[in-house]
Amino acid sequence: MPAPVRVGILSTANIGGRLITALANSPAAELVAISSRDAARLPAYVEKFKIGAGVRQHGSYEALLADPAVEAVYNPLPNSLHAEWTSAAAQAGKHILCEKPLARDVAECRAMLAAAETAGVVLMEAFMYRHHPATRRLREVIAAGAIGAVRVVRAGFCFTVNDPTNIRLRGDVAGGSAMDVGCYCINFARLVTGEEPQTAYAVATFGTTNGIDETLVGTLSFPSGAVAQFESSVQSAGRAFGNVLGSQGTLAVERPWFPHPERAVFQLNGQEVVVEGGGDPYQNELEVFCESLREGTPLPLPPVDGARNMAALVALLQSARSGQPVPVEVV
Repeated sequence: MPAPVRVGILSTANIGGRLITALANSPAAELVAISSRDAARLPAYVEKFKIGAGVRQHGSYEALLADPAVEAVYNPLPNSLHAEWTSAAAQAGKHILCEKPLARDVAECRAMLAAAETAGVVLMEAFMYRHHPATRRLREVIAAGAIGAVRVVRAGFCFTVNDPTNIRLRGDVAGGSAMDVGCYCINFARLVTGEEPQTAYAVATFGTTNGIDETLVGTLSFPSGAVAQFESSVQSAGRAFGNVLGSQGTLAVERPWFPHPERAVFQLNGQEVVVEGGGDPYQNELEVFCESLREGTPLPLPPVDGARNMAALVALLQSARSGQPVPVEVV
């Protein structure tokens, strides 16, 4: 087997814990370094996630990027910092697995793509659910015509955040429901239609103090005539779903973003479709990333896909603020 990819993690964000677990379980990669802008946070993070004594601890992001032991970085920083530190990582010659959404806008995405291309490094957006066999199976049955032509896509990703200091509730770091979880719903709609949306329309409830979209309902129109509608919220009861109405059938997924690692299930025309042993989506994602680094395998989702998802997201937020439909930028 190829040597494990040596990974460093930027920041002590809690979401990094999922990748730490994947790193511990995968032969494709190993965790060699972690970093924080505040070195005082590192000991608690090490203890919380049971990080081994051999993993280097850096008190700055710059130090991690300068570490010759690090081949690739995982960037789980707040959305407002994705572009800056992904580009810095590329310039340091590091491959990058960057959390979704890729950036704050399409211009930042383009700059990140250009930085990675110039440096000759791999850049991958971390939509983990796309790398699970259940998600691939879902797309296969739609492409095979099992429900006919896609007419309507409905999706939702909603929950409650109570801590006002949480980055999801902070406008200064590009928080908000659409950026945090609505991006999954947009991605799902693009997956099942196999198209890029043309027009976006949205209505949202914006926070009076933080300015972020606390709840947003969006609609996207596609060239084929398919329409997608989704709901995202960081101030509601929890709900996650993905449904597709076709000309000849239906498809429904209760856990589209978190397929079960042992027995993932979705409904196709009222009948269960079961995918056994699909594994941890985060580990699947990590191994796809590592395979591209070691074998030169093209990514199933090239980084430009992140810019295309962002184009729809930005248009929806613009529409929610203006009250008017907004064309989606072609990327």
